[in-house]
Amino acid sequence: MGERRGEGTSLNNIGDFRRNQGEYSQAQKIFQQALAIFKEVGNKEGEGVALSNIGRVYAHQAQYPQALKFFGEALAIFKQVGDKASEARTLRYIGSAFYQSGKFAEAEKTLRDGMEVLETLRTKLSDANKISIFETQTATYRLLQQVLIAQNKTNAALEISERGRARAFVELLSSRLFNTNTSQTSQPAVDEPTIALLQKIAKQQNAALVQYSIIPDTFKQDGKEQTKESELYIWVIKPTGEIAFRKSDLKPLWQKENTTLGELVDNSRESIGVKRRGGIVASLDPKAAPVKGRFQRLHELLITPIADLLPKKETERVVFIPQNELFLVPFPALQDEKGKYLIEKHTIVTAPSIQVLDLTHKRKNAIKKSGVGREILVVGNPTMPKNPITNEQESPLPGAEQEAVKIA
Repeated sequence: MGERRGEGTSLNNIGDFRRNQGEYSQAQKIFQQALAIFKEVGNKEGEGVALSNIGRVYAHQAQYPQALKFFGEALAIFKQVGDKASEARTLRYIGSAFYQSGKFAEAEKTLRDGMEVLETLRTKLSDANKISIFETQTATYRLLQQVLIAQNKTNAALEISERGRARAFVELLSSRLFNTNTSQTSQPAVDEPTIALLQKIAKQQNAALVQYSIIPDTFKQDGKEQTKESELYIWVIKPTGEIAFRKSDLKPLWQKENTTLGELVDNSRESIGVKRRGGIVASLDPKAAPVKGRFQRLHELLITPIADLLPKKETERVVFIPQNELFLVPFPALQDEKGKYLIEKHTIVTAPSIQVLDLTHKRKNAIKKSGVGREILVVGNPTMPKNPITNEQESPLPGAEQEAVKIA
């Protein structure tokens, strides 16, 4: 049909497939053909994509100088045509090439530039689209955390972890919480999550804040590059402002145990009668692996690396800030090597981000000042029913009766 632009697009797609199969020489030839066609028809966007694809093939083969050359040419085109999304994506590719070649300072600067471009994309979007587009942009934030940790900038990595965590949700929540008709309340600006702010929030909450960040990496299996979960970054912010950083190795899950973190969480929940989508299992599967072992494995990954940093009194609060599949972790049920439940040691709270804690604190203060708030009574039974696993009567939760009185 002589549809050259469509031909070039199809070649780009075929080259993508070849690259993902590890067939780099074939992919390179196909991308060069696509590049020639886009130049012929004067399609700058397609030309930029082809150049970027050629750079990615070089990057997959650890030929970083050549990769950077083609990424640079693609970046210039995307800036010229005003394609911000492709500009941000190419900056991530460049940052990755710098990181993989050990040029951490250059990688950090490039990724920060990319992050700024990403955040300009959301300004004119609807609330739903803000959240949707942000979920596709997390790769830049995760890679920047890796770059910062490689430079031992653990506090800076925490700022990026919080900045990339439910940011659009924080903005949406802020606008909804403070959108009132009373003159006494107004919507505060969403502050940048600096270390000073995060320390202030920990002090306000009088709690140890535990933030998790799942870090994937690229590994070669059967000659093909695959992205797998690699490490779990964990920060603990104490009410005193002290910040500690620890890591947990996730690679043994898929290298030796033939599972993933998400599967471990799902299987643990299902083994006590809870399905992923909120459905309830009628009875426990007698053939399932021992429940105790699964919850101890999760404890080993999530809690053991930071156990010495958590408060010693069972009535002192610990606020867990999960990520992705970790939101489904039943933290109270996690067991240490002696079989003791986490809820027996700590008063546990979870939150989607540290800044959400700050927003709810501000909202509470605003309602108090306005005088239009209403009191809420929360009633609960602090005595647990029989444990479905051990069939034993559970003792009251530590401090539960006292907390119930406080709430009432």
